[in-house]
Amino acid sequence: MLMKRLLPIVIASAVLAGCEKNTGSNEPPANCDITATLARNTTRIQIVTGVHGTISSMEGNCMPVVLPGSNTCTHCPVSRTLKIHAYTRTQDAVAAAGKPGFYQQVRTTLVREITSDADGFYQAELPPGQYSILILEDGLLHAPFTDGNGGLNPVTVSTGRQKLDLVMKYKATF
Repeated sequence: MLMKRLLPIVIASAVLAGCEKNTGSNEPPANCDITATLARNTTRIQIVTGVHGTISSMEGNCMPVVLPGSNTCTHCPVSRTLKIHAYTRTQDAVAAAGKPGFYQQVRTTLVREITSDADGFYQAELPPGQYSILILEDGLLHAPFTDGNGGLNPVTVSTGRQKLDLVMKYKATF
């Protein structure tokens, strides 16, 4: 009998202990100083020929601030799996219904798959050529931008290192 009475209290206590208290602070997580992260990541490049950059995500109200405290925008580096394909255009991809910039699959050759670190830093040694870098996000392939020919997150590697920072903005309002 006592056990039946205590069980709901134990469960409620466990649930409440797992909740974060909202202090009203709009402070971003510790590694959200994107300017410092971008500068730091530039010093970490070790490839000779290929592509490198930082993957980040913007979330919240990123509108120009009208009222004090109304801007909840964060811009933070993120760790994600990247799929580097041969240059891929929108017609080479199957769009995800109702999710602009997201694709279920692409019909081009996968060249490499890598994962960025906690600071969003990635690098991949690649031979000269044209590539598309797709971000694996919630089981779909995300391409935040296209070129004038419909190329998804395109990058051209000729000689040396090419920088391609990728910013996911789909969780932000502007």
